[in-house]
Amino acid sequence: MKISFIREKMLEVVSLALKMVSTQVTLPILSNILIATDKGRVKISATDLEVGLEAWVGAKITQEGSVTVPAKLLFELLGSISDDKITLTEKDNKITVTGSNTKSVIKGMSSNDFPVVPHIKDPLATLEIASSEIKKMIIKKG
Repeated sequence: MKISFIREKMLEVVSLALKMVSTQVTLPILSNILIATDKGRVKISATDLEVGLEAWVGAKITQEGSVTVPAKLLFELLGSISDDKITLTEKDNKITVTGSNTKSVIKGMSSNDFPVVPHIKDPLATLEIASSEIKKMIIKKG
């Protein structure tokens, strides 16, 4: 995979994804985010197996592909780079992040191991709960 993007746009999405990953995990891949090319855009995915996030960032895609990388490490790296335009190249589950004055390598994991991000089956589905039941729940909590 090889992509070029505006640092601020990617940093914004990675920041959102960082909130989805778990810091205390038994599965190391859950502290990673998935970066994948998707129909001319770059998809960023994160999940803790209960909730998830999928967001897209505009980018110039030179080569298709996908990889997972540690969310916190990528966020900190992107935050420390002063360049506006960044190139990310993946080879053998390692990404090379390159700017005009920066070149860093981050070891990732195969995207095949990344869990499926949960999706809402019917976003318009509703749940009805009687007010008396809600009142009981509030009283029990209080």
